[in-house]
Amino acid sequence: MNAKRRTYRLHLGAAEGAVNHYMQRLGDLGNKTRYEHCSTIVNFLAYVRRTCERVQGRSSISQARVLAWMRQVARTAGTDQAAVHFSRVNQFLQAMAASKLLSGNPMLAILSRYGRRGWTGLAWASKGGPLRCRLKSVRVELLFTGDFGRHARRYVDLHRAAGRTYRWVERLLVEVNRFLRGQSVSSVRSVTPRLVQAWVHSTTCNQRSRRMKAAALSRFFNYLCGLGVVRSNPVTPMIIESIGPRRAVFKPYIYSPSQIRTLFTAAGQLNPGVTFRLRPQAVRTVLVLLYTLGLRLGEALRLRIQDVNMIQQMIYIWDTKFHKDRVIPFGPTVAACLRKYLELRYAVFRPVGLTDPLFVTRRRAPMSGGCFRDIFPRLLKAAGITPPPEHRQPRPHDLRHSFAVHRLLRWYEQGVDVQSRLVLLSTFMGHVSIYSTQVYLTITDNLLAEANKRFYRHFGDVVGQEASS
Repeated sequence: MNAKRRTYRLHLGAAEGAVNHYMQRLGDLGNKTRYEHCSTIVNFLAYVRRTCERVQGRSSISQARVLAWMRQVARTAGTDQAAVHFSRVNQFLQAMAASKLLSGNPMLAILSRYGRRGWTGLAWASKGGPLRCRLKSVRVELLFTGDFGRHARRYVDLHRAAGRTYRWVERLLVEVNRFLRGQSVSSVRSVTPRLVQAWVHSTTCNQRSRRMKAAALSRFFNYLCGLGVVRSNPVTPMIIESIGPRRAVFKPYIYSPSQIRTLFTAAGQLNPGVTFRLRPQAVRTVLVLLYTLGLRLGEALRLRIQDVNMIQQMIYIWDTKFHKDRVIPFGPTVAACLRKYLELRYAVFRPVGLTDPLFVTRRRAPMSGGCFRDIFPRLLKAAGITPPPEHRQPRPHDLRHSFAVHRLLRWYEQGVDVQSRLVLLSTFMGHVSIYSTQVYLTITDNLLAEANKRFYRHFGDVVGQEASS
């Protein structure tokens, strides 16, 4: 059935009666804005009553009829203003659909199909000229099409259900899907090593990225092999090796305790600016959370005022990586640091709401990851931290690695059962399993020395007997 002819049933009388209640739910918009918002909705409902057929007491609205209304609005208003009208009606229809007064939202269906440039693009397309041609220019390209796209969508959805974002893999599979469509390949079973080789040669990225893409595509076809969809993997090891050698395994930089202290000192000595009044206090507090609690940078920067419980000394981490919410306790040292920062936060940025960001720059804007990463190299330079030749520049995320390694080192020094504590460390860091935590447990000289001490403490006699025999 033609999408434009699809109809939606609206209980028009109930929708008209619900306008006042809907406007009350929007809160304080200001008298002028409230009047304009209400006027847009009332005019749309009047248009529906005037032009749409009534079937069994309900108005039948088609997407084509809604597009005609949008064209009428766009011709009498500017592009930006028309986009505002469209957005208002869409919000109202969404509320009506949620209340079961409307069988679906035709505005949302139109946006999903022709919303490549949002409501502004639809307003432009509705202004004049042949509507079909103008809508074609703002049509949303389908990410996945055909047999390959069907399996790729299931593959991405499967991994997202497991807590992974998989955005990069999704973009990769869309790229491959587009390439296969250009080669007139309709079935995933028709993908051959020669086609994969042609796709590899068509990519314009560097060698490292090309190899990563080929490896990711190989994992996708391994998944299809496991399901029995394809008999063999067309991304052969020979194709991957022909791209170039594997990159060296990344080794994180593990800060020493003295370097951590100098980083904290350097952060406290930053100059506050007009655009970032709490720069030294905010940056130092973020560093403390990254190292002492092992937080990810994004987790620290997304914290809200209400997420820090100073009474119970708990921090609540919501909607983080792998969709794992968690509660992290902190001790008196971290509590003193947070209390000092919060006092300044409340004094400088009044009033403060519970849902406001904990770390803000100017105009109450939350501190971004880019802002923190721009500041971090200055801290390294001020602290005199220079990595060895084989290391890359130390990163903020390496503080999380340092937290895990130093925690493990202290357990060895205390003589506790390290293996039994790994599950606790994994839970504290928000990992799905201890295998994810093992990535952070980089072997250092101190850690190796402590492991050796424990080994000889338990098996030194046996080693000595073997050596003397």
